[in-house]
This record gives sequence, structure tokens and C-alpha cells, in this order.
Amino acid sequence: LITIFDALPGMGIVKSDLLGNADSLWRLHTPGATLQQMCDAELEALGGGPGCRAAAKKASRRDGSACTSLLWLCRALRLIEALLLELVKPLQASLKECVTAGYAHSLRKHHNALVRGVFAAAVNAAPQRAAFVAAIAPSGASDAEAMRTVSKMLPDFSRPLDALGKYLRDRHLES
Repeated sequence: LITIFDALPGMGIVKSDLLGNADSLWRLHTPGATLQQMCDAELEALGGGPGCRAAAKKASRRDGSACTSLLWLCRALRLIEALLLELVKPLQASLKECVTAGYAHSLRKHHNALVRGVFAAAVNAAPQRAAFVAAIAPSGASDAEAMRTVSKMLPDFSRPLDALGKYLRDRHLES
């Protein structure tokens, strides 16, 4: 799914951040441990356990930590999810509107004014909706077929994000 950004000119920074966070989690991974177990161990090492706000605050500010990497990875994946949810709505919004709505529902509240401005400028590079759908659709699929495929895939994409989102909120890593 990360390759969706290849079809969105101007979104290279988002893709790079997403890949960086995934790489950090891969490097930190302990065989047999879940992402949640990795974060819980990190929280305990910082002097708190699950639900400790002080440890969560420390962990969420450490670049490259499991907690920070998982937090920002989930936020970026929520951007993809929200963009696709907008895209499959029957209203036929422009891709720019879909990306903007996805950003508003995911990353925007976590960015300062400068980053918001950079993102707004990047959105202007978004291609036409039809070109984007053609780029992400299976070869030869119509727009309608592509949207049906995305609609069917979204619940399977959303479920683990929902579970991780709940985990991050329970651990006070996400607001």
C-alpha cells in the first residue's frame, strides 16, 4: 500500500517517512514479539508500564523508537485509509479533495503550520482522479471495478489499524 504514493506526485516525503518508520520497526523487531509487545517493553524500560503517561510522553518523543515509529506509521496509514474512503464514495470527488480530506482525518492535527503548508502545496501536484485510479487499478480494470476492489479491501486494511489505534490510545501514545 505504501506504493500508492508513487501515483501521487509531491507525496515523496510522506512515503519516505512511512518507509523510515517501517524500517525502524523492522530493525527493532525481536523475533516472536508483536508490535505491541515491543512498545510495552520500551515503555517499561523508560520507567513505566502500559498506561504510564510519563513513559508514553518520553517514548513518543524519541526518534527511531518502536513507540514513535509505530505511532507515525499508523498515522500515515490512516492517511491512505481516509484517502481511499473518500475515493470510493459515490460523489466522485477530485483526487485533490480526497487527499485533502485524508490528510484532515489523519496527519493534519499532528503537524505545525509550516508542515501543513508544505502538504497543501504538495496536494496541488495530485494528478486527475482518473489517472490516479488507472495507476492503482489492476491492469485492464475499469474505474468501477477498481473502486469495488478498493471497497472490498478497506475493511481488512482498517481492522488492524483500528486495533493498533486503540492500543496507542490505551498506552497514551496517541491522543
